[in-house]
Amino acid sequence: MPLRPCAQPTCPELVSFPDRYCPKHAHLELRAEDPRPSARQRGYTTTWDKIRRYVLTSEPLCRRCSADGHTVIAKLVHHRDRNPRNNERTNLEPLCNECHEQEHADEQKGRGMKISAQIPDGTGWGAVRVRCQNSTKGYSDGRG
Repeated sequence: MPLRPCAQPTCPELVSFPDRYCPKHAHLELRAEDPRPSARQRGYTTTWDKIRRYVLTSEPLCRRCSADGHTVIAKLVHHRDRNPRNNERTNLEPLCNECHEQEHADEQKGRGMKISAQIPDGTGWGAVRVRCQNSTKGYSDGRG
């Protein structure tokens, strides 16, 4: 069986298939494995792909930025209750990358989200205006 270089970039050792690392770097194999389930295992199916496309087509702007008077294209659809299997219209919120990252950064820091006001948005998606407690974005109506 042909030998190949160890997967550690600076290592000169050779290994045989199916190994990727030499014995010295074998511990890196465990670190390379992703302990998180795949997107499909977490509930993001082809049905979700269709729902996501529909949401972003019908509401192409970030809902939170729009509420603040900014025009930013939404790239992601956020599950407000964090359950990827709950695809009810009221649970889905189109967000830009920045707002989505802020949402999850606050969640990881234990700050959570604070509901500022219920506002109708005319989309039929039951928008709720939310704001991160420590967000630097202010509302255009001065409630910030």
